[in-house]
Amino acid sequence: MDHTRAEGVPGNYYINFQDVTGEPSADPLLVNGKTYIKIGWNEYDRGLGYGWFGDMAQVMYRYLSSGPNELQKSILYDDWGRQKTFEFDLPPGTYSVTVSVGWQGRTYSGHKIDIEGVSFIDDEDTTPSTSYLVRTYPVTIRDSKLTMDMGIFDQYTMLNYLDIEALGPVAGKPGDLNGDCLVDLQDGLTALYVLAGKDISVDLSTDINGDESIGLAEAVFALRQAAGN
Repeated sequence: MDHTRAEGVPGNYYINFQDVTGEPSADPLLVNGKTYIKIGWNEYDRGLGYGWFGDMAQVMYRYLSSGPNELQKSILYDDWGRQKTFEFDLPPGTYSVTVSVGWQGRTYSGHKIDIEGVSFIDDEDTTPSTSYLVRTYPVTIRDSKLTMDMGIFDQYTMLNYLDIEALGPVAGKPGDLNGDCLVDLQDGLTALYVLAGKDISVDLSTDINGDESIGLAEAVFALRQAAGN
């Protein structure tokens, strides 16, 4: 797995937050017919295409002896109650995202999860009788990264897992003139063909500067993207 995951068309990804060298140790980790990627508390790494931003020094992991499933027996949290951000590279598109927080049989106050600006869990409590909060909402990815903000200062958010399921590509990605969810050499050539007066159908919402026209700016942008600049 690497940062090239963000290229191409949207797909499904399933994440279990855990000690990647510990329990659950099953490899692959299969739950309800889905294969889960094991992700710990590493800083964001472009090569991996995922990771965390923030102070990770006090992050802890617990694998419970009992719980509804392997995913909800896995708990990643900050023992100092510090806020942090997780990013996971994805192709632009619309996704149905499910997040779970909680700890079997325990009370914790102030769980908070925001994903792409959508409030999934907003300063909410879990109790012994309601040990987990599981929420699903649609989100739109435009910048090739799913961004999850976690926590309230001095409160515990007990993170379990994240399901990311594709609903479809996002329309009008800036610079994606041919609609393949990439911005690359082909888009640069398309922009040059339009400039040369060739009869090519292009979605004007993909222009990069809001002038609803395709021209030199789009050609330069796409060629720079293709060159990695």
